[in-house]
Amino acid sequence: MIRPNDDDSEMSDESPEVPGFPGLPDSEGPDYYTVKLPFPTEPLDCGNRVVEEYVIPDDQRQWVLEALFLGEPVPSLDDVLYDLHEGKTFIVRQYRVTWEDGRNWLLSPYYPSSGGSVIDWMPADWADEEGDGDDGCDLDQLDEMDDEFDEDNPGDGPPAPRIPPPGEDDGTTHPTGEIPF
Repeated sequence: MIRPNDDDSEMSDESPEVPGFPGLPDSEGPDYYTVKLPFPTEPLDCGNRVVEEYVIPDDQRQWVLEALFLGEPVPSLDDVLYDLHEGKTFIVRQYRVTWEDGRNWLLSPYYPSSGGSVIDWMPADWADEEGDGDDGCDLDQLDEMDDEFDEDNPGDGPPAPRIPPPGEDDGTTHPTGEIPF
């Protein structure tokens, strides 16, 4: 891509660099999901595991949000959004970014407790006063209906398969240990 230089005197085929990300262009650049970001990390306890959370300086948070946000429009750092998993609102600048499983994840500030990621962010007006959402769906009522269904339908459905303990022959293997097909 041809881009003008800062002084507009000559054209250059080099893309401007991303602030704080030497060598990486700011558009049509690398896949920011799989390139480790140039920020220090610290451990983040997520209950059943510990992941690396980036420590992102305030002056870098907007471009990181723009690089990792799925869809458009990208919210402002001062926007208030609703986390579906946690059932609470948050200010976008509170987002977290982790490095897990070889990729960067844009996450809710509530990620350690409820696992919400960017796909779980909704407009703030999604939540009503009870936190049930403005779509007319009462989550407490749905929970009650689900409980009532379970009480009215005990044992419905196929029985759960029996998984034999290690070393016990469940009759599905050939005496040589091979599965008969």
